[in-house]
Amino acid sequence: MDPAKHTHTHRGGADPKVAMRSAGQGERTFPDPTSEAAGGARSDSAGAGRVRTGRRIERAIRRLIKPLYLPLRRFFTGDLLREIREGHSRLSGEITAMAESLRRESAGLADRLDCLGRIELMVAEIRGRQEMMRRQIARTEANVAALAGAMPRTPPGGTGRFCVPCGGRSLLIRTNVGYVICESTDHALVACLLERGELEPGVRRLIERVLSPGSVFVDIGANIGIHTLAAARAICGEGRVFAFEPFGPVRAFLERALWINGLADVVTVREAAVSDREGRRRLFLGATCGHHSLFQLGVDESSPASSVAVETVTLDAALAGDQRVDLIKIDAEGAELDVLAGARAVIGRNFDIALIVEFCPSHIKRSGHDPSEWLDKVSAHGFAGRLIDPDTGVLGEILPEVMVAESSVNLFFAREGSPAWERAGQ
Repeated sequence: MDPAKHTHTHRGGADPKVAMRSAGQGERTFPDPTSEAAGGARSDSAGAGRVRTGRRIERAIRRLIKPLYLPLRRFFTGDLLREIREGHSRLSGEITAMAESLRRESAGLADRLDCLGRIELMVAEIRGRQEMMRRQIARTEANVAALAGAMPRTPPGGTGRFCVPCGGRSLLIRTNVGYVICESTDHALVACLLERGELEPGVRRLIERVLSPGSVFVDIGANIGIHTLAAARAICGEGRVFAFEPFGPVRAFLERALWINGLADVVTVREAAVSDREGRRRLFLGATCGHHSLFQLGVDESSPASSVAVETVTLDAALAGDQRVDLIKIDAEGAELDVLAGARAVIGRNFDIALIVEFCPSHIKRSGHDPSEWLDKVSAHGFAGRLIDPDTGVLGEILPEVMVAESSVNLFFAREGSPAWERAGQ
């Protein structure tokens, strides 16, 4: 071995730099094993020291940067968190708005479906009414044909009204409101019906304006049924009509007329006089059926039959419970105030109730009341009154001095604010 080659080694082992240069020149270096072992031990000790030093440095660095960590974290992540929160808020708002829009659309759809259902019900009701009216017309035509046979022809230029004998002393008369039956010997009534077609056209027109389908009408002193028939047609098969007629033969004519006109299903007829007490009283018979009265008639008005015993009822007892009433017509030949005295409960529970009442000074005096105080006694029930035009039914101002001078007028009463005024044309 060339001694010169050993110049690249030293006592402590091989010099790394020399060994690398020797290796590049093709030389080989053989370190001393003893020196190598000692160097490895020193190297391990030095490495462990460096690790410990590094850890101490790391802990020191951590202690130094810990106070700055959270501020730095907030500084670098604050914008990102703010954007996330704002995005979440916007998304929540959009979701809420979409949910509200869907809720409104659902509610609108439900309303449209409900409206469609109501329209279908209204159409069904209208068709039902049309069918009911068709059946009523058919029944009326069949009943008239069965009772009267072949109807006489109306002369050219005539009114279209006629009368047909129906057996005994009864006549079937075609009027402006339908077919009625009356006594053939009641000449004043027969002449009036053939001439005018009815008895009180103004009252009849007002009844038809005030009533509508579903209304409830009470006819006190129904007579042969002119106003009962008008009311029954006005309610179109709905609602109810209560008719009170105390004289048996006239009550029978009324029921027969309702059957002929196909209106018996909506009218309840009671043979009784309405007053302020229940029991039995004498009904004094006038020369015409419209003048029968619970009070003694004058000599020129009474008929040979004089009087008959009849039942008397109060309206409160006859319409007990919670029966609704929209309009009452009172033609009781002087007993009008007694009728109102027996109807306090009915009037009290029906705020929107309206009245049509006859005012006849001679009848009022016979009943023991003062005509000049009569209006105040009716108004004491909370009503305001108007005068009914006898032909048109238009309402006008009540002038007490004019009323006292009249033989008979009809008045309309309702409470202030009642919808009855609007229906009556006020």
